[in-house]
Amino acid sequence: MTASLQANTGRQQPLRGAGELDILTLSAGGQTFGLPTADVRSVTRLAALTRVPGAPAAILGLGQVHGRIVAVACLARLLGLEKIGACPPAMLVTLANGDLALAVDAVGAPQSFCESDVVTLPIPSCLTYSAMILKIYRGTEANLPVLDARAMCRFGTPG
Repeated sequence: MTASLQANTGRQQPLRGAGELDILTLSAGGQTFGLPTADVRSVTRLAALTRVPGAPAAILGLGQVHGRIVAVACLARLLGLEKIGACPPAMLVTLANGDLALAVDAVGAPQSFCESDVVTLPIPSCLTYSAMILKIYRGTEANLPVLDARAMCRFGTPG
């Protein structure tokens, strides 16, 4: 099962209506996160990976997505939510830049949010993944932390 999403690389987040934007929901490490649909290239099932010796623990390996070799990172490990050796994720979310794919437990349908849904509380710096949160939106059941794709792509680079 493959659901492709249009990527708008280098452009601002597309707005649906009066200030609405689409957020794809992801499940990883027992928590739910969001990712702007403009930052997502595709959603597919996780396939075979090639291990990379010496890679950071969050990198599961290299995989082929749409004819390209991409690094596959376990989102739960990247965010510090999962210990090494836990159950492997089932779905793969390829970021729009095409260089990184995130292995997640599940992917939900995109949801629309308005800027008025942004929670204005400060993001606690004690969270191991606070630097990767773009915004937090007020959802119907719980607040939804929305991840910053650019920050996730930089996680292993110095500076």
